[in-house]
Amino acid sequence: MSDAEYHELYLIVLDSISSVWELWIAITFALVVATYLGREILTQTLTKFVVLLYVMMSLVLIMRYVGYAQMNDDLLGRMHEANVAPLEHSLAPMIFAISLLLMIVGSLATSWFSVWIQRGKDT
Repeated sequence: MSDAEYHELYLIVLDSISSVWELWIAITFALVVATYLGREILTQTLTKFVVLLYVMMSLVLIMRYVGYAQMNDDLLGRMHEANVAPLEHSLAPMIFAISLLLMIVGSLATSWFSVWIQRGKDT
């Protein structure tokens, strides 16, 4: 592969990582807004079902995020073996770790909030 092809593939992987992050942000925001604005309409059972779907989707997105990060590391290794200069920032591993932690903690907090807002209505 040429240097340009490696760089293009690297940018595609980075775009995939960004897409997963953006999708997680969107569904998290949607759940918070839906459970807050719909707290009078949603039953406790329906809220728990929606939260279960959210948790499952979050797990899928977290697994995809980790998979794309591994793909990124593999690609960087191949680029190093082929003596191709990577388009990498020195903070990339730290940014990945912080983002992953935020996705995990954010998913738990969003799930807790959605159930809590429903329980607050019932009391």
